Amino acid sequence: MARYALPAFGLGLLMTGGAAFAADWSFPTEATTTRQPDSQWIVTLKGNGIISPDYLGAKDYTFTPFPSIGVRKATTPYQFSAPDDGIGIALFQNEWFNAGPVARYRPGRYLDGNRELYGLDKVKWTIEGGAYAEVWPTQNLRGRVEVRHGFRDADGWVGDLAADFVMPVGNLTLSAGPRMMFGNGKFMRTNFGVTADEAYYNWRVTPYKPSGGMFGAGVAAAGTYKFNDNWSATLQGSWTRLVQDASKSPIVRNIGSKDQFVVGLSAAYSFYVR
Repeated sequence: MARYALPAFGLGLLMTGGAAFAADWSFPTEATTTRQPDSQWIVTLKGNGIISPDYLGAKDYTFTPFPSIGVRKATTPYQFSAPDDGIGIALFQNEWFNAGPVARYRPGRYLDGNRELYGLDKVKWTIEGGAYAEVWPTQNLRGRVEVRHGFRDADGWVGDLAADFVMPVGNLTLSAGPRMMFGNGKFMRTNFGVTADEAYYNWRVTPYKPSGGMFGAGVAAAGTYKFNDNWSATLQGSWTRLVQDASKSPIVRNIGSKDQFVVGLSAAYSFYVR
Protein backbone atom coordinates (compact mmCIF):
# COMPACT_ATOMS: atom_id res chain seq x y z
CA MET A 1 0.00 0.00 0.00
CA ALA A 2 1.55 3.32 -1.05
CA ARG A 3 0.84 6.38 1.04
CA TYR A 4 1.50 10.10 0.67
CA ALA A 5 3.09 12.19 3.38
CA LEU A 6 4.06 15.85 3.62
CA PRO A 7 6.30 16.66 6.59
CA ALA A 8 6.61 20.11 8.06
CA PHE A 9 9.34 22.31 6.62
CA GLY A 10 11.45 22.07 9.75
CA LEU A 11 11.41 18.28 9.64
CA GLY A 12 12.28 18.39 5.97
CA LEU A 13 15.64 19.87 6.89
CA LEU A 14 16.51 16.74 8.83
CA MET A 15 15.03 13.97 6.67
CA THR A 16 17.49 11.10 6.24
CA GLY A 17 17.67 7.35 6.41
CA GLY A 18 13.95 6.90 6.04
CA ALA A 19 14.25 10.20 4.25
CA ALA A 20 17.47 11.25 2.68
CA PHE A 21 19.11 14.25 1.01
CA ALA A 22 19.63 16.27 4.17
CA ALA A 23 23.40 16.71 4.29
CA ASP A 24 23.44 20.09 2.57
CA TRP A 25 25.77 21.63 5.14
CA SER A 26 28.62 19.44 3.92
CA PHE A 27 27.70 18.66 0.32
CA PRO A 28 28.96 21.65 -1.67
CA THR A 29 28.98 20.19 -5.17
CA GLU A 30 26.53 22.81 -6.39
CA ALA A 31 27.74 26.24 -7.47
CA THR A 32 31.40 25.63 -6.67
CA THR A 33 33.20 25.75 -9.99
CA THR A 34 33.25 29.50 -10.47
CA ARG A 35 33.95 31.58 -7.39
CA GLN A 36 32.71 35.15 -7.45
CA PRO A 37 35.29 37.39 -5.76
CA ASP A 38 32.83 39.28 -3.55
CA SER A 39 30.82 36.23 -2.51
CA GLN A 40 30.63 35.30 1.16
CA TRP A 41 28.02 32.55 1.26
CA ILE A 42 26.58 29.85 -1.00
CA VAL A 43 22.91 29.03 -0.42
CA THR A 44 21.51 25.75 -1.79
CA LEU A 45 17.75 25.22 -2.08
CA LYS A 46 16.52 21.69 -2.74
CA GLY A 47 13.27 20.07 -3.69
CA ASN A 48 13.27 16.40 -2.66
CA GLY A 49 11.02 13.40 -3.03
CA ILE A 50 11.54 9.90 -1.65
CA ILE A 51 9.73 6.60 -1.51
CA SER A 52 10.50 4.82 1.77
CA PRO A 53 8.91 2.33 4.21
CA ASP A 54 5.97 3.57 6.30
CA TYR A 55 8.00 2.76 9.41
CA LEU A 56 11.11 0.78 10.32
CA GLY A 57 10.30 -2.79 9.30
CA ALA A 58 7.21 -1.97 7.22
CA LYS A 59 6.19 -3.68 3.99
CA ASP A 60 4.15 -0.67 2.76
CA TYR A 61 5.72 2.49 1.37
CA THR A 62 5.20 6.24 1.61
CA PHE A 63 6.02 8.99 -0.86
CA THR A 64 7.38 12.04 0.96
CA PRO A 65 8.13 15.39 -0.73
CA PHE A 66 10.05 17.93 1.32
CA PRO A 67 12.26 21.01 0.91
CA SER A 68 15.72 21.50 2.35
CA ILE A 69 18.23 24.32 2.51
CA GLY A 70 21.98 24.54 3.01
CA VAL A 71 24.23 27.52 3.72
CA ARG A 72 28.02 27.53 3.70
CA LYS A 73 30.89 29.92 3.27
CA ALA A 74 32.05 30.34 -0.32
CA THR A 75 35.62 29.59 0.79
CA THR A 76 34.67 26.19 2.22
CA PRO A 77 36.53 23.47 0.28
CA TYR A 78 34.67 20.74 -1.60
CA GLN A 79 33.58 17.80 0.56
CA PHE A 80 31.51 14.84 -0.61
CA SER A 81 28.51 13.79 1.44
CA ALA A 82 26.20 10.83 0.75
CA PRO A 83 22.45 11.47 0.55
CA ASP A 84 21.80 9.20 3.55
CA ASP A 85 24.23 11.03 5.85
CA GLY A 86 22.83 12.93 8.81
CA ILE A 87 23.26 16.70 8.90
CA GLY A 88 26.75 17.26 10.25
CA ILE A 89 28.75 20.38 11.03
CA ALA A 90 32.51 19.82 10.86
CA LEU A 91 34.06 21.40 13.94
CA PHE A 92 37.39 19.74 13.13
CA GLN A 93 38.45 19.24 9.54
CA ASN A 94 41.52 18.54 7.46
CA GLU A 95 42.18 16.78 4.15
CA TRP A 96 41.60 13.24 5.46
CA PHE A 97 39.46 13.59 8.60
CA ASN A 98 36.50 15.61 9.86
CA ALA A 99 34.20 15.33 12.87
CA GLY A 100 31.46 17.22 14.66
CA PRO A 101 27.82 17.17 15.80
CA VAL A 102 25.16 15.48 13.69
CA ALA A 103 21.35 15.34 13.61
CA ARG A 104 18.86 13.08 11.87
CA TYR A 105 15.07 12.89 11.66
CA ARG A 106 13.54 9.44 12.23
CA PRO A 107 9.88 8.90 11.31
CA GLY A 108 7.57 7.05 13.66
CA ARG A 109 5.04 4.24 13.45
CA TYR A 110 1.37 5.18 13.54
CA LEU A 111 -1.89 3.31 12.94
CA ASP A 112 -3.05 5.68 10.14
CA GLY A 113 -5.73 3.29 8.93
CA ASN A 114 -3.41 0.27 8.87
CA ARG A 115 -5.49 -2.37 10.64
CA GLU A 116 -2.54 -4.73 10.88
CA LEU A 117 -1.02 -2.36 13.46
CA TYR A 118 -4.14 -2.35 15.66
CA GLY A 119 -3.24 -2.72 19.33
CA LEU A 120 0.44 -1.89 18.86
CA ASP A 121 1.85 1.13 20.64
CA LYS A 122 2.70 3.99 18.34
CA VAL A 123 6.35 4.94 17.91
CA LYS A 124 6.66 8.72 17.87
CA TRP A 125 8.88 10.48 15.37
CA THR A 126 12.06 11.90 16.82
CA ILE A 127 15.10 13.98 16.02
CA GLU A 128 18.31 12.18 16.90
CA GLY A 129 21.34 14.20 17.90
CA GLY A 130 24.90 13.04 18.39
CA ALA A 131 28.32 13.09 16.81
CA TYR A 132 29.96 11.85 13.63
CA ALA A 133 33.49 11.15 12.42
CA GLU A 134 34.62 10.69 8.84
CA VAL A 135 37.91 9.50 7.38
CA TRP A 136 39.27 9.56 3.82
CA PRO A 137 42.16 7.06 3.47
CA THR A 138 42.29 7.90 -0.27
CA GLN A 139 40.61 10.47 -2.50
CA ASN A 140 38.01 7.90 -3.56
CA LEU A 141 37.33 6.00 -0.32
CA ARG A 142 35.33 7.33 2.61
CA GLY A 143 34.42 5.81 5.96
CA ARG A 144 31.85 7.39 8.30
CA VAL A 145 30.38 6.62 11.71
CA GLU A 146 27.45 8.33 13.43
CA VAL A 147 26.25 7.83 17.03
CA ARG A 148 22.94 9.47 17.96
CA HIS A 149 20.13 9.53 20.55
CA GLY A 150 16.57 10.82 20.17
CA PHE A 151 15.16 13.46 22.51
CA ARG A 152 13.11 10.86 24.43
CA ASP A 153 14.59 8.26 26.74
CA ALA A 154 12.67 5.49 24.96
CA ASP A 155 14.26 6.47 21.63
CA GLY A 156 17.51 4.84 22.70
CA TRP A 157 20.94 4.98 21.11
CA VAL A 158 21.55 4.22 17.46
CA GLY A 159 24.72 4.03 15.38
CA ASP A 160 25.46 3.92 11.66
CA LEU A 161 28.58 2.70 9.86
CA ALA A 162 29.08 3.59 6.19
CA ALA A 163 31.77 3.20 3.56
CA ASP A 164 31.68 4.69 0.07
CA PHE A 165 33.65 4.50 -3.13
CA VAL A 166 33.34 7.94 -4.74
CA MET A 167 34.09 8.43 -8.44
CA PRO A 168 33.74 11.76 -10.30
CA VAL A 169 33.12 11.27 -14.03
CA GLY A 170 32.95 14.65 -15.71
CA ASN A 171 29.90 16.45 -14.36
CA LEU A 172 28.65 13.24 -12.74
CA THR A 173 29.66 12.07 -9.25
CA LEU A 174 28.90 8.42 -8.47
CA SER A 175 29.07 6.79 -5.04
CA ALA A 176 28.24 3.39 -3.59
CA GLY A 177 29.06 1.33 -0.54
CA PRO A 178 27.92 -0.87 2.36
CA ARG A 179 25.89 0.21 5.39
CA MET A 180 25.45 -1.21 8.89
CA MET A 181 23.00 -0.04 11.59
CA PHE A 182 23.11 -0.67 15.35
CA GLY A 183 20.74 0.05 18.23
CA ASN A 184 20.83 -0.43 21.99
CA GLY A 185 18.17 -2.30 23.95
CA LYS A 186 15.79 0.65 24.31
CA PHE A 187 15.91 1.41 20.59
CA MET A 188 15.28 -2.22 19.72
CA ARG A 189 12.41 -2.66 22.19
CA THR A 190 10.74 0.57 21.02
CA ASN A 191 10.88 -0.31 17.33
CA PHE A 192 10.76 -4.12 17.30
CA GLY A 193 9.52 -5.24 20.72
CA VAL A 194 6.02 -6.52 21.56
CA THR A 195 4.51 -6.31 25.04
CA ALA A 196 1.99 -8.76 26.45
CA ASP A 197 -0.76 -6.14 26.17
CA GLU A 198 0.05 -5.51 22.51
CA ALA A 199 -0.01 -9.23 21.78
CA TYR A 200 -3.37 -9.53 23.56
CA TYR A 201 -4.99 -6.95 21.27
CA ASN A 202 -3.25 -8.00 18.04
CA TRP A 203 -3.41 -11.71 17.16
CA ARG A 204 -0.69 -11.33 14.52
CA VAL A 205 2.08 -10.87 17.10
CA THR A 206 3.39 -12.55 20.23
CA PRO A 207 5.34 -11.02 23.14
CA TYR A 208 8.92 -10.31 22.12
CA LYS A 209 11.82 -8.55 23.85
CA PRO A 210 14.78 -7.96 21.51
CA SER A 211 18.31 -7.21 22.66
CA GLY A 212 20.63 -4.48 21.44
CA GLY A 213 23.03 -5.03 18.57
CA MET A 214 23.17 -4.78 14.81
CA PHE A 215 19.70 -4.52 13.30
CA GLY A 216 20.37 -3.72 9.65
CA ALA A 217 22.92 -4.20 6.87
CA GLY A 218 22.78 -3.21 3.23
CA VAL A 219 24.07 -0.98 0.46
CA ALA A 220 23.47 2.57 -0.76
CA ALA A 221 24.28 4.27 -4.04
CA ALA A 222 23.83 7.74 -5.50
CA GLY A 223 24.59 9.79 -8.57
CA THR A 224 24.73 13.59 -8.72
CA TYR A 225 24.82 15.38 -12.06
CA LYS A 226 25.90 19.02 -12.18
CA PHE A 227 24.22 20.80 -15.10
CA ASN A 228 26.00 24.11 -14.44
CA ASP A 229 27.25 26.22 -11.54
CA ASN A 230 23.69 26.66 -10.25
CA TRP A 231 21.70 23.51 -11.01
CA SER A 232 22.23 19.87 -10.10
CA ALA A 233 20.14 16.73 -9.56
CA THR A 234 20.69 13.65 -7.39
CA LEU A 235 19.23 10.17 -7.74
CA GLN A 236 19.76 7.78 -4.84
CA GLY A 237 18.69 4.35 -3.73
CA SER A 238 19.38 1.96 -0.88
CA TRP A 239 18.51 -1.52 0.34
CA THR A 240 18.66 -2.57 3.99
CA ARG A 241 18.12 -6.10 5.27
CA LEU A 242 16.90 -6.29 8.86
CA VAL A 243 19.03 -8.83 10.71
CA GLN A 244 19.49 -10.55 14.08
CA ASP A 245 16.85 -9.64 16.69
CA ALA A 246 15.15 -7.11 14.40
CA SER A 247 14.50 -9.79 11.78
CA LYS A 248 12.97 -12.08 14.43
CA SER A 249 10.44 -9.49 15.59
CA PRO A 250 6.81 -10.59 15.08
CA ILE A 251 6.13 -7.09 13.77
CA VAL A 252 8.63 -7.66 10.97
CA ARG A 253 7.90 -11.35 10.33
CA ASN A 254 4.10 -11.26 10.49
CA ILE A 255 3.19 -7.69 9.53
CA GLY A 256 6.15 -6.07 7.81
CA SER A 257 9.22 -7.05 5.80
CA LYS A 258 12.91 -7.70 6.44
CA ASP A 259 13.81 -5.88 3.21
CA GLN A 260 13.72 -2.09 3.34
CA PHE A 261 14.16 -0.02 0.16
CA VAL A 262 14.54 3.72 -0.37
CA VAL A 263 14.48 5.53 -3.72
CA GLY A 264 14.74 9.29 -4.03
CA LEU A 265 15.32 12.20 -6.36
CA SER A 266 16.29 15.80 -5.64
CA ALA A 267 16.87 18.96 -7.65
CA ALA A 268 19.13 21.68 -6.23
CA TYR A 269 19.65 25.35 -7.06
CA SER A 270 22.64 27.19 -5.60
CA PHE A 271 23.38 30.90 -5.58
CA TYR A 272 25.71 33.39 -3.96
CA VAL A 273 24.81 35.96 -1.32
CA ARG A 274 27.00 38.62 0.25
